Amino acid sequence: MGDDVPSREELWTVLHQVVAETVKANGIDAQDIERDSMVGAELGLTSVDTIHVMITLEERLGRTVDLESAVIVDGELASDMSMRELHERLCRIVEAT
Repeated sequence: MGDDVPSREELWTVLHQVVAETVKANGIDAQDIERDSMVGAELGLTSVDTIHVMITLEERLGRTVDLESAVIVDGELASDMSMRELHERLCRIVEAT
């Protein structure tokens, strides 16, 4: 994707793919990942998994993803958020760059 700003839907597709690849080891199928799925409680993403997702997103998008803006809440790694919230945070980050 490089310098082109991805659309919100393109960003959702990339996020969904990266999360699906990450949680596959937890026995979760891609079609079970919805916008309201909780990344920790339902999908089983750990803090290490979340950081891996952010790094992979940076690689796929060809741009820096500010970890603090994406997954830090009140100074700590968010213990759980929905895919929708994560997507919205990523959209704001990408639109701001």
